[in-house]
Amino acid sequence: ASTLSPPRLAPTAGLPPRGSLDLVSCSYCLSMIPRWRTALSAMVRALRVGGQLALVDFTCRSDAPNHWSQKLNQWWFANDGVFLSREHTAALQQHGALRTLWFHESERRVVYTPLHATTYLYVGLKVSDVEFDWS
Repeated sequence: ASTLSPPRLAPTAGLPPRGSLDLVSCSYCLSMIPRWRTALSAMVRALRVGGQLALVDFTCRSDAPNHWSQKLNQWWFANDGVFLSREHTAALQQHGALRTLWFHESERRVVYTPLHATTYLYVGLKVSDVEFDWS
């Protein structure tokens, strides 16, 4: 009896060619992707210079990241594979290939829970093909 195994694909297989998209949008994804830096790099790489990146996701409040409510939210969401991190918004705002057009943070009630989670909305314009240095 033979067994079939899935084909081994390169990490970028199936992704759009570099610089081929005008818009990349993503809602509530970076907080769920363990290798979010790789995912963000792929999104930016696929954009043409002049293209836009639009994201909405959960985060920790920038003015009170260590507040007990933020710690509770981090614990609660982690149980569902959602990892709140200020690193996401910092990387977006400091990315060398992106210029921030819009950034807004706000708290909203999370349905079916007693939580009020912080979300962000980010829109950035790709201004160059510079690869971001994650170090």
